[in-house]
Amino acid sequence: MTSKKWTLLSMALLLGLLILLGGATVIIDPYFHYHGPIEGLAYIMDVDRQRYINDGISKNFEYDALMTGTSMMENARASTFERLFDVTAIKVPYEGSSFKETDENLRRAIEANPDLRVVFRSLDFFIMVLDPEQSPYPEELYPRYLYDDKLYNDTNYIFNKTILLENTLPVLTRTLRGESMTSFDDYSLMSAELFGMGPPDQFAPPNTAPGSAPDFFLENTRTNVSLHIRKTIEENPQIEFYILIPPYSIIHWNDLRMRNLVDEQLDVEKEAASLLVDLENVHLFSFYDCPDIIGDLDDYMDSCHYGAEALDRMFEYMAKDEHRLTVENYEETFERAKKLFKEGDLAALLQ
Repeated sequence: MTSKKWTLLSMALLLGLLILLGGATVIIDPYFHYHGPIEGLAYIMDVDRQRYINDGISKNFEYDALMTGTSMMENARASTFERLFDVTAIKVPYEGSSFKETDENLRRAIEANPDLRVVFRSLDFFIMVLDPEQSPYPEELYPRYLYDDKLYNDTNYIFNKTILLENTLPVLTRTLRGESMTSFDDYSLMSAELFGMGPPDQFAPPNTAPGSAPDFFLENTRTNVSLHIRKTIEENPQIEFYILIPPYSIIHWNDLRMRNLVDEQLDVEKEAASLLVDLENVHLFSFYDCPDIIGDLDDYMDSCHYGAEALDRMFEYMAKDEHRLTVENYEETFERAKKLFKEGDLAALLQ
């Protein structure tokens, strides 16, 4: 065989191998970039791949309800939400996401799915006070090639050795072992071993000292909520938006009482609520007056992050429209919360 023929044969074999391996990723499509899951294949969805698979889930799955937000949404059971609200739901959390990032991805989902009729998202204090253009997730790590319609940069996906070995082929091996696709109950679910906290070493004495949120906290909150929540809600009156103010545990409020920061957080959350409660298609909820949630430390992994059981109880309340904030009651609700967390008996809230 001449060197020219050998070179051509080698190139042909290499090209064939690339087509074979790249074709496997295109056909199986572990990130759902081109299509939804193929029935019978054991696709893997986990917390480390949220920004790689969420856009594909939003574009290519069949659903009429979408659950999104930060890590405060990761432990939500889609099956509970489906049962209580009579919907077919997907869960697409973005750990550490800004309001802007969550909103951008929600808008992409709305554009892709005209059947969407219910959205559930969180309203995190720690995120809403950030600069509206600031993103906790590093931009240089974002897989932008999965978020556009440019075919040429799909080479980053199709001919990616890491994706082939750690995503495409494991779908096949899991399927051959008889495993099932990750459910939306289990997707991004935190390990049960992480949960269960004891009470604080000591509870702070009552604190009646006045406090307030810094002006830039309130300004950032107004911008974040107005641009990255309210605007989308106003533009989509056909969708019902269920919005959750995450119920941080009594350990969190005990810490804020000691540092005289209760007013700061509640003033920020009250400001956010004021920008949403007047909208007819908004259902805004707060559970600070629910000891069965904020006082059940067995269902917290730290002072703020709650588990699936707590979220199930919240869904039950929401389905009955209990603990909802309205134009008529939101100011009084936050004043009661201030009195409770600054002067109340926090130890009595333990379950």
